[in-house]
Formats: sequence, structure tokens, C-alpha cells
Amino acid sequence: MIALAAVIGFVVLVPRNQLPWIPFSRTVLDQHRAEGRTVLVDFTADWCLTCKTNEALVLNRSDVGRLVRQLGVVAIKADKTNHPPDIDELL
Repeated sequence: MIALAAVIGFVVLVPRNQLPWIPFSRTVLDQHRAEGRTVLVDFTADWCLTCKTNEALVLNRSDVGRLVRQLGVVAIKADKTNHPPDIDELL
């Protein structure tokens, strides 16, 4: 099944078992927090086995996706694969 997710003026199609991730930027994070929205930031990296396990066993569960959508949680993916300085600074 496919779900629609509104992402700052865009509509994207995401598989039902995946969260509607927005790529990390400090501006996007600050904007949603200033609006009082609940934000889930997933700090992840391609080389991180713990991250991949967390994605497979927790984040990509259909019940988690359903709750994120029902509660209007903003899901932001902070990819540390190439060690971007803004993500390192936030950590």
C-alpha cells in the first residue's frame, strides 16, 4: 500500500511501512519545533549496523508508521554517512 505525506509544500509517495522522512536541515528542524510540532530525528548512517537494526526492527513497523501519521509527528532523517558538520554539531 502507498501513503501520501505532505512535506513542506510537496506530496511524496512512501511505502505504508516506512515513515515519511524529510531530509535533515537545521532550518527544517527549527521551523517545525517553533510551530510546536513533535519531531522525531533519526540519526543514521549507511555504515551503522545499530542504525540499520533499529530501522528494520522498530522504525519500519506498520504500527509505528500509523502512530506517526495519526499524531502528526514530523520524521526527519539525519544521515551521518559522510559526517556532515551540521548533524555532528547537533549531536
